[in-house]
Amino acid sequence: MKSLLLIFTCSLASIGFSQAIQIEWLRMQGSVSFDQGAYDAHETSDGGYIYISTINSSNTGDVTGTHGQKEAWMVKTDAAGFIEWQRALGGPDLEDGYGVLETIDGGFVAVGSAGSDTNDVSFNYGGWDLWVVKVDSLGNLLWDAPIGGSAEDKGYGIYENQDGSLVVVGHTKSNNFDITLNQGLADVVVSKLSANGAIQWVKTFGGSSADYGLSINGTNDGGFIVAGQTFSSDGDITSNAGFYDSWLLKLDSIGNLQWQKTYGGSGDEKAYSVQQTSDGGYIIANETDSNDGDISFNHGGFDYWLIKTDASGNIEWEKTYGGTDYDVAQSVIETSNNRYFLIGLAYSIDGDISSPKGDLDAWVLILDNTGNILEERSIGGTAADFGVSISENANGMFIMAGASESNDGDVSGLIGNRDIMITKLRILANVGLEEVAPSSLEVIEVYDLLGRVTKTQPNTLLIYKYEDGTTKRVFKVE
Repeated sequence: MKSLLLIFTCSLASIGFSQAIQIEWLRMQGSVSFDQGAYDAHETSDGGYIYISTINSSNTGDVTGTHGQKEAWMVKTDAAGFIEWQRALGGPDLEDGYGVLETIDGGFVAVGSAGSDTNDVSFNYGGWDLWVVKVDSLGNLLWDAPIGGSAEDKGYGIYENQDGSLVVVGHTKSNNFDITLNQGLADVVVSKLSANGAIQWVKTFGGSSADYGLSINGTNDGGFIVAGQTFSSDGDITSNAGFYDSWLLKLDSIGNLQWQKTYGGSGDEKAYSVQQTSDGGYIIANETDSNDGDISFNHGGFDYWLIKTDASGNIEWEKTYGGTDYDVAQSVIETSNNRYFLIGLAYSIDGDISSPKGDLDAWVLILDNTGNILEERSIGGTAADFGVSISENANGMFIMAGASESNDGDVSGLIGNRDIMITKLRILANVGLEEVAPSSLEVIEVYDLLGRVTKTQPNTLLIYKYEDGTTKRVFKVE
């Protein structure tokens, strides 16, 4: 079979660094109703994936076993993203699922909120409770743990310690039952649970206004790092630059506050994701609409805002990304080769966004270790699409959780009004070209635009390396 090859003259030295974000596969899953989207996804020990989402209860499409109006939906897939099992978690009222992970014992645990007091929810303090729920490797319910008081309590992030205990973060508006102190309208709440779901401690942090915790991760010293948002300028908060600021809290292993930092300008900021970096500092994904204070530049409207700090939370560098419309970063990770993968959603069709797909896109960026854009890509179709979380698998590929209302462009298979969108991405990178002399077996036929053989023996072979270790062989003809 003949192949068409466009040939141009170049020397190896003139070929610079290049890379591309490629979709390995994209799966649409959900019901015929309006599913809010997947908020967290990770590779599992068997090479598949686990994700947590929030759905409007509807026993249609991929969804079975619902209980009420809105539920957390946990899904286990195989390595290709196809559903192995799914579990609707909740009761007759309203539940959400925001964070998920595979536990040391091979089960899965999720965090969110629960308004029910029956079915999968053992009890309710009143209103919304922060809710932790554990299932076995097949999705069978093992235990659940509501945390909170008689007002609104919600959970967003979860982390497992080496001993199997769990730490969760969210916010609380309560001041009774599990919540012994609330300093204002809403406080950040952090709670530690045993591997069996017994509450070991609950801590709150904040000031006299509204403060929220959205992300938690472990730190090298056995403590925890928390990211969120504050509107306060008193209590645990020592300064506030404007309206809402991004807020970073460092806790020790028993939840005591060691230090805290606020970041922002005269507008609104919110930190959605935080991770300790390989140098001991922290990388934080934020949104901002400021153009002053800690923010050096704003493209217009809201921008992605990425902050890199030292180990004490002091800013080492910060950069904004986006266009003149509304663009919000949702998740960031440091990759295994010391870059940063930043994702979120973008309404903009200008600025740093080179190829928008529709009304709202999932927008993903690969950055170097000082925040410079190496590659960016919009993912989606002509309707609304967004990315919420990103994680790296064992082979150097990436899994993105989000949602889509499209059925064109990069997206196909829409079931309802909005579906969960799970996407596996790989980075094609020209990360070091090897120039080798081909053997006698490495002979190809090269064709011109009219399909005529122009040369049968290439004298240079370029090997493009994927970051997962696989290669693409391209012959250069002189």
